[in-house]
Amino acid sequence: MRQEGFEAGHAAGLAAAASSQATFRTASEVHALGIISAAIKDGSQQAAFAADEAAAALAKALVAAMHAVMPSLIQRSAMNEVGAMLAHVLPGLSREPAIRVEVPHEIAGYIAATLASLAPEHRNKISVIGKDNMGPGEAGVHWGSGHARRQPTQVWQAVMEALHPALGHLESKHTDNGE
Repeated sequence: MRQEGFEAGHAAGLAAAASSQATFRTASEVHALGIISAAIKDGSQQAAFAADEAAAALAKALVAAMHAVMPSLIQRSAMNEVGAMLAHVLPGLSREPAIRVEVPHEIAGYIAATLASLAPEHRNKISVIGKDNMGPGEAGVHWGSGHARRQPTQVWQAVMEALHPALGHLESKHTDNGE
């Protein structure tokens, strides 16, 4: 009987020790999982911040590159763009008795020479006027009941104004993060 009591006590002690160890292991595991969860959350926030920073830097670099090349691109493509605009507008004006084309003075001769290839009945009613106050690529076509304008600088400004809120949002997000 004494041996049975000893074995029962020993078994109860082992069970209590195992239970205590399991409780300790569970508490340690819960604590470790909490630390891992916090590290994953922090890493995720840092990754999101880094992605936002990269997006803001890329957007700023893209806008800076566009600012650097657009004036030159507008200048270089001015004659082709004005020619394309006239090719688009003039056919619809075939019944107009008089059409006035206004372009920058520098390209007026080129535009007049280009229009000289039109049939006489169309060519004779079109006058080309060179203006000193027009920017590269600008053109105006005027007829009796209306007009059409091409103003690439204003289009470029509108694009930049449309992008400004997005760029401002990226900058304010950067500032909101304490940077």
